[in-house]
Amino acid sequence: MEKLSENMQVALKDFIQGYPPKTIKRNLLSIFFEYLFTVGEMIPNNLGEEVADFRGLLKFLDTLEDELENVKQSKIR
Repeated sequence: MEKLSENMQVALKDFIQGYPPKTIKRNLLSIFFEYLFTVGEMIPNNLGEEVADFRGLLKFLDTLEDELENVKQSKIR
């Protein structure tokens, strides 16, 4: 992907400010585990695909969280 458009940068910034990555991760994990508990033995055939997508999203949120911490630390110095 090339550089993000200005609209996308603004949207991403607004999203991050309104929904901190750490909170999103905690809530998503809670929802995901509740989902697994609910489906029980009726695990869907595409669970592997869902888990891979979920893992990718969590990795992205980890990166966002790290970047936000780096920005925070650079402002303190």
